Amino acid sequence: MVIDPDEQALSFMTGPEGFLGCEANNVFKYSDICVGPNNKLYCSPFGAPTILVIDTEERKFSCIGTIIPGDSQLSSICAGPNNQLFCSPEKANYVLVVKPNENKIEFITGNRLEKDKQMFLGICAGPDQRMLYCCPFNCESVLEINPRSVVEVAEDCGGKVLLEAFLKAEEGRQPNVPTAPDSM
Repeated sequence: MVIDPDEQALSFMTGPEGFLGCEANNVFKYSDICVGPNNKLYCSPFGAPTILVIDTEERKFSCIGTIIPGDSQLSSICAGPNNQLFCSPEKANYVLVVKPNENKIEFITGNRLEKDKQMFLGICAGPDQRMLYCCPFNCESVLEINPRSVVEVAEDCGGKVLLEAFLKAEEGRQPNVPTAPDSM
């Protein structure tokens, strides 16, 4: 649905038959929407297996990423630092990171995120636009997310020497084959 506040009018954007929800079969596909750095709209997957991307200029839809679908996995989406978007975990045991400029997704996992517990609803960037916060729904604390890369943190904490040591250590590591967070 498109709402034009100046004209006080509603209209609907539709895609090719069968497209809506990027092949999500469940009723509850997406739960929130946010504008990305490329002026496209991104929808948080509530039960859908992908992120829905809406190009309002071209009036087209597309999808990026693949996650394990399920009821109430992710509840909200917001813009964060480094031109990235972040989805709050409702029943997922990860925070979903959307990288619009690269057309891909990544995951931030944590040992206190419990799958299927309905922990958090809502996400927003803090006043300094560096940290993100999720409000507690069925949990005792606010989720605080530091979206900075390990390289950035190493550089800030120890300067050039620590950054070089970290990068050298990373060179010697065997590459990890990522697994879906739900299989952890």
